[in-house]
This record gives sequence, structure tokens and C-alpha cells, in this order.
Amino acid sequence: MFWQNTALLGALAAMVAAQLLKMLVHWTRTGRFDAAPLWNAGGMPSSHTAMATALAAAFAFQGGVQRPAFAVSTVLALIVMYDAAGIRRHAGKQATVINRLVRELQHLDSLPKDIDETELKELLGHRPMEVFGGTVLGVLAAAFVTGVTGRGTAAVIILVVLGALAAGAARRHKHRNDA
Repeated sequence: MFWQNTALLGALAAMVAAQLLKMLVHWTRTGRFDAAPLWNAGGMPSSHTAMATALAAAFAFQGGVQRPAFAVSTVLALIVMYDAAGIRRHAGKQATVINRLVRELQHLDSLPKDIDETELKELLGHRPMEVFGGTVLGVLAAAFVTGVTGRGTAAVIILVVLGALAAGAARRHKHRNDA
């Protein structure tokens, strides 16, 4: 039965938790509640990384690291991490430059008619710390779902991580307001 597949359940739980955390991080950074981060790519923590890492960690916790399922899921997780912090992040940076060029050409009334004016999505990938956050969250989700750690221990770890995120966001917010 689906609910008995703890590896899949851990991966899905990690993804949902990461998307909810993105909303919380957005709120601590801006002081505004907004559900948009639930549906957006990019941001802290990486939900794709959390999901892929939770899958690998669950296989490790359940059957050990010598099992083929762990090897396959670890390779998948590494590809996801590379894609998030490398390829997708750079594509987002390129989108920023292209959007700026299109705006400048529009301002100069020099944009060729055959150019699509639709703004490209800029937040696609992740900073290394956001990928790391997804990795930690994935391991915690897998540990919780597979029973490696008790609920109390998992709750304490999650609260410490949330506290660190909130403190970091508050510090960044204070520095922006002081500038």
C-alpha cells in the first residue's frame, strides 16, 4: 500500500515541508505573508534537493548504503543538486540579463517586432546554501518517516533549523533597514 512505502512518503513529506518553509522564509525576510513561494521554483530550501535526498536517505536508513536502491537514488540526488545550484541558477542569471536588455530596448523603442516581450522567469535555481538546506531537510524527513529518530528529536531539530533560518533572515532584514 502507498502509505507503507516510507521512502516515497519521506520524499513527499520533504517536498511539502520545503515548500512550506519557503513561505516562512519569505515571511521572515519581507514581513509579508504570501503563498506565492509555495508554487515558485528557487528559494530556501531547495524542495527538489529535499525530495531527492529524502529518498536516498530513506533507502540508506532502511536497507543500508550497500543496496542498489541507495546507489541509484544517491546518483539522482547528486544530479538534482548539480542542476539546482549550477544549470538552473545560471539560466536564471541569464534570464535577468535578457529581461534587462529587453526593457532597455523597449525604452529606446528599438525592440524588433519579432521579439517576444514576455518577461522570463529569473528565479530558477538555488544558491549553494539553499541546496544544503534542502539536503538537511531531506535527511531529517527521511529519519522521521522511517523511524530512525523519534518525533521529539525530530521536532527539536526542526525547531533549531527554523530558529536559525529566522535569525538569519531577521539579521539580513535589519542590515537592509540600517543601510
